[in-house]
Amino acid sequence: MITATVFRAAGVVLLLSATACGGISNPASPPSDFSSGNFAMNIVASNTCSTLADAGRNRGWRLNLVKTGSSVIGYMQGWSDKATVSSQTTLAGTANGSSLSLTGSIYDTVAGCAEALCYRAEGTITATQSGNVINGTLNGVLTYEFTTCSATDHKVTFTRE
Repeated sequence: MITATVFRAAGVVLLLSATACGGISNPASPPSDFSSGNFAMNIVASNTCSTLADAGRNRGWRLNLVKTGSSVIGYMQGWSDKATVSSQTTLAGTANGSSLSLTGSIYDTVAGCAEALCYRAEGTITATQSGNVINGTLNGVLTYEFTTCSATDHKVTFTRE
């Protein structure tokens, strides 16, 4: 329910609109602190991972991140790579203000790969939210088929959908 109040003084009309919970709403303003939602997630391998296959250097997924208190859990919603057959995640961590920390893994089964779990991202993500985008790094391991690369600076981006 939306309520509207109109004030008219000296020929000027001022219209205030408030939501049912009593606050003033501005849907164009992104949240400043981390909150639950659906995100497009992207991991780009560190520049030091030059031997990793192209398909393992830049991958994306759709995740639902759910915050309860300061705890955050990631739930797989889908993936963008057409060759991906299935994907699974075990991401969990904490959020404090605009800071997000997640530890766990993402495994992809990819058509045409010799390995059943062709892609693996595993480690700790440390990120900061600015508007609708969360940028950070993965300190951990990326594997594609038989090549593994460990680095502290794999780039991670979450974009609110």
